Amino acid sequence: MSSISGQTLAYPSQTYTWNDPCFGGPVSVTLRVYVNGGQAPPTYRWDYEVTNQGFSPPGPTLSQKTGLPYWVVNFAVPVPEVAQPYAQDANNDPDPNWTTQVDPVNGFTAYTSLSTGLMPGQTMHFGFTTGQRPVVQLTACGAIASPNNPICGGFSSGCIGG
Repeated sequence: MSSISGQTLAYPSQTYTWNDPCFGGPVSVTLRVYVNGGQAPPTYRWDYEVTNQGFSPPGPTLSQKTGLPYWVVNFAVPVPEVAQPYAQDANNDPDPNWTTQVDPVNGFTAYTSLSTGLMPGQTMHFGFTTGQRPVVQLTACGAIASPNNPICGGFSSGCIGG
């Protein structure tokens, strides 16, 4: 979704695509920062729209496929006012299969209880709120533990942004 009803963008959106160096299959991420103007002082809602365009590493057995099992946003500096973490589907409805948590120092984490994760063709929205603060260039890294994959030595990682 390009907008959330009743909210305006604080900054232009940023979009990046990450290609896993081992399994291939791109994952695109669009960051939109909305102003929650109904509060005093206004807050920002950080929305990361994550679309799995083809990332599908092997599952517990080589004949199974999985998707993206978690999403992490690391903070470059502490964000003491971070709050209201969420995971929503492509229609912006809450998704009970995902658990979210925030830490003012370490950042945001979302992970799923599903064995498949975010499968190719699926989109999720992950995010949180903060006070007003500047947006820096989006940089995100992914790492997937894959003990059954000898091609990557059991581990795959990569970054988007820069």
